[in-house]
Amino acid sequence: MDPAFVDGWLSTAADAVAGVNAFAAASPEGSWPDGPPGVWMGETGGSYNSGHNDTSNAFINAFWYLESLAGFARSGHKGFCRQTLVGGNYELVDK
Repeated sequence: MDPAFVDGWLSTAADAVAGVNAFAAASPEGSWPDGPPGVWMGETGGSYNSGHNDTSNAFINAFWYLESLAGFARSGHKGFCRQTLVGGNYELVDK
């Protein structure tokens, strides 16, 4: 529940975008006619192990969520998935 945790993963998010952009820049000319591929953030949560009652399941969590979305956008992420795409107990694509 430490707010500094968000700062750490937003730094990692910016590093991921920088890595993809560097890879795209090193690719042969014409490989990415529409620009480098976008980086998307998969499922994320404000606290580990199903959250914290009256915090991650309450209105106050909206501020954490908005900070995360803004941080991902600021670092150059192109999309955000609220749920996990594959894996977990509530995946969107049933494997």
